[in-house]
Amino acid sequence: MSLFGFIPLAAAVGNLLLSLFVLTRDAKTRINQVFFGWGCCVTVWNFGTYLLFHVSDPSTALWIARGLQVGVIFIPAFLFHLSLLIARLRAALVVAVIYLVSILLAVSDATGFFIKGVTSFGYAYYSIGGPGFWIFSVFLTTVTIGSIVVLLARRREFPRPQRRKLDFIILAQTISEMEGSLRKI
Repeated sequence: MSLFGFIPLAAAVGNLLLSLFVLTRDAKTRINQVFFGWGCCVTVWNFGTYLLFHVSDPSTALWIARGLQVGVIFIPAFLFHLSLLIARLRAALVVAVIYLVSILLAVSDATGFFIKGVTSFGYAYYSIGGPGFWIFSVFLTTVTIGSIVVLLARRREFPRPQRRKLDFIILAQTISEMEGSLRKI
């Protein structure tokens, strides 16, 4: 096994520690709770990816691939919710609908509708998306762009030092969306 296969494990540990750190600063604030949820989803994704580098059985790989997708499915919902909290906006109905869509996609993940199989590339297994995965791709793009728009719309209302911090969040989300879009090509 190459060092490459351990990168997702390091990312999982790092994301989990960062999420726990943020939560321990003030576990009662909604923004820290939502960040913790987002961080846990990223941790599940990273750890599942690590496991796919080390599993040798296709049926186990499929189980792991479907498990890690649960984390992936909820990332855009937590990200959008986090963006609203950062922007100090309330949109409870929109957030509820986004979480509901995420729940429905997660339920479909237990079937062949979301992930229909896995394929081995010799060094790791990768998911083969079903129709639900392609629906999720549109959902992911829409919600991520919505997160960016929310932050951009409120950016001018923040004091200059906070704007600079916001710029980094907007940049990270934009790069993430561009990378995801390029991967689909």
